[in-house]
Amino acid sequence: MFFEIKLYMSIALGFYLLAFFSAKTYRKTHIFFAISGFLLDLYATYLMETLRVWTELTLKIHYIFIFHLHVSIAMLAILTFLLQMILGIYKKRKAHIFSAKYFFLPIWIAAYISGLYLLSVLSFN
Repeated sequence: MFFEIKLYMSIALGFYLLAFFSAKTYRKTHIFFAISGFLLDLYATYLMETLRVWTELTLKIHYIFIFHLHVSIAMLAILTFLLQMILGIYKKRKAHIFSAKYFFLPIWIAAYISGLYLLSVLSFN
């Protein structure tokens, strides 16, 4: 399951980047990629939580600080996506672009990197 989670999160990152770069000229494509990335993100998050419960990772984990840091950043990333969506729906273009560049993408990439690190460490234990 570790591979599947990494794969889905990597594809979600690809969708987010495609959404970011297609936003200026292809609005409908931008929306499609953003929503697809978010849905894959949520599915991979569901798989991670399912894996955690099945393997009781919270009881065995030696990397508890990294685990809690990742969970915190990941929750923040989901909240910033929802903010992005609200700004997009209400056509707050400048705020939407600013938030994407300086909040959503950096936070999501930090969550992605911490998640890959955590999955890599756990897959070897």
